[in-house]
Amino acid sequence: MTTLAIHLTEDGVYASSEGEHWFGGTDSQPLVSAEDEFSASGIGIVPTTDAVRALIETAVTGVGSAPPVRSIAMTHPTHWGSARIRVYRAAALHFSSDVTMVPLASIAARTAMQHTGIHSAVPSYVVLESSEAGVVVTCVDSSQGEYRVVGCDTDHGHSALAEVVRHVSAGRIVDGAFVCGIGTVPDLDAFGAELSAKFGRRVPVQIVSAEDVAKALDDHAHRAFGPVLAPEPSRKQWLSAPQQDSGPERRSRPIFVAAAAMAVVVSVCAIALFMNVGQSTESVRAATETAMPAASAPSEAAAPVPSSVKSVPSSAESRPTVEVPDEVPAQGAVTEIGRIRVQVPEDWQRSRASDDESESPDRFELVPVAGSGSRIVFVQNELRSGIGYDEVATTLGEQISRSDRGRFSELDREVAFGGRPGISYSEFPADRSQVNWHVLIDQGVQVSVGCQFERAQWATIVQPCEQVVRSLAVSD
Repeated sequence: MTTLAIHLTEDGVYASSEGEHWFGGTDSQPLVSAEDEFSASGIGIVPTTDAVRALIETAVTGVGSAPPVRSIAMTHPTHWGSARIRVYRAAALHFSSDVTMVPLASIAARTAMQHTGIHSAVPSYVVLESSEAGVVVTCVDSSQGEYRVVGCDTDHGHSALAEVVRHVSAGRIVDGAFVCGIGTVPDLDAFGAELSAKFGRRVPVQIVSAEDVAKALDDHAHRAFGPVLAPEPSRKQWLSAPQQDSGPERRSRPIFVAAAAMAVVVSVCAIALFMNVGQSTESVRAATETAMPAASAPSEAAAPVPSSVKSVPSSAESRPTVEVPDEVPAQGAVTEIGRIRVQVPEDWQRSRASDDESESPDRFELVPVAGSGSRIVFVQNELRSGIGYDEVATTLGEQISRSDRGRFSELDREVAFGGRPGISYSEFPADRSQVNWHVLIDQGVQVSVGCQFERAQWATIVQPCEQVVRSLAVSD
């Protein structure tokens, strides 16, 4: 039994395990076909999961190990949504019951930072994942040894990379730019000069090799995984039915988002939950119950925290297939409360119930001017220091698993929506409405965004919901 780090790239497999390093080339393209059912390989067309499984098997044997493996940490392109990540994770679960998927940008920033000598209170880095298809640009914040993705966008060429960097950094001071992948920025010196001009200060640019990524992932995983745990039970299947008759198509583009912190949202109204880190057994408490309106009557075995979804009229219309646009133009006025500020979509307005900030100073809603019954809810909470992404996702998953059967969808840990990566889940109240929850973490603030709509009518709210997530900003 060992801990294995795997970094799959377009040109091969890089593996590292407790000081043993290995590389193997590949003639398949699992990174390209992760969303497809089948993948081309040297032996012909095979199921994509099987192609990825074969690559992982070569990595296991390449470092001199054999299944079962104690734990596997594996990178994935940062912009990937849950559908692609599940393919990789399903393949890795054949070799270990403990599989962690890590965004490439976070581990690349960790790798490069160790060699830059950059010293800043809360340094921010930009990682460029270059491939034949284009470049993924990600902004990563570093705090107390944790590397958190705070913005992600794509550029299908190299002509406007500096502008994409400026966009994803969202006003942060960038301390360094790191490039990884088989493609490269054509001229690193020129790119660095352009970045320096954009930010008004010198921004160093350097290449991060795939081998270094695998080694850093191995080092991080070996220190982070701790004692061997019993294998996890199979995922519960009782959530599948609600997902089949509601919610958007995941194939075209990931449409749910959230990043995480210890304040966790479990109820329909983005009730913030805080973990008591001072006790050996983690406990959770509802932090904003009094600010929430009453919900439609839940069943006796309802969620462990109060619900707050208002009724939305039911409909018999079938679910449309939704194509989410790459960019949603910002329109309308700007509204803010506390430390958060968002662009109000055209034909939407702040609800009258949100005007009295003395009753709910950390919460407000946006509603359509025409009063269609949809709404977008925002809840903000200051976070304690030292709270990590994995702990939040774990706690939120545990809360969902203890909830009423069919009430919540399965948790997604790695999804991008509105250019913002994170964790997401949906809730299916008894009144036939649906709430898609998106939790963003920025500058020590948790912002929970809940998009509520009549079930099967996601197309009516997806664009304004994406717009507010993309435009949301947190002040210092």
